[in-house]
Amino acid sequence: MHSSTDIQHAKNTPASELRPVRNRLLRLADVKHMTGLGRSTIYAAIRAKSFPAAVNLTAHAVAWRESEIDAWIAARPAAALPVEPPPPPAPKPKAQRATVTARRGA
Repeated sequence: MHSSTDIQHAKNTPASELRPVRNRLLRLADVKHMTGLGRSTIYAAIRAKSFPAAVNLTAHAVAWRESEIDAWIAARPAAALPVEPPPPPAPKPKAQRATVTARRGA
């Protein structure tokens, strides 16, 4: 069980310090999931030198170092993150249905 001191420390510590650096190799599907970017965007950013380059595993397979992807994510501007979720839309008032008092065929 974690003490309240441990929890408070975790809240004030950057994620890069909480999780030990692991240099796993991530395939494209993992990188897309972690970053929210698509394949074309990732490769365009690599060409623009604004995204970590892939490592060649074989002649036809590449992967990215997890630590480099984590660092790229951590370097994203905080302004891109929502500060507070927007309020839910106000419910629309329901239109009252007119009641029919006369019967047909009577």
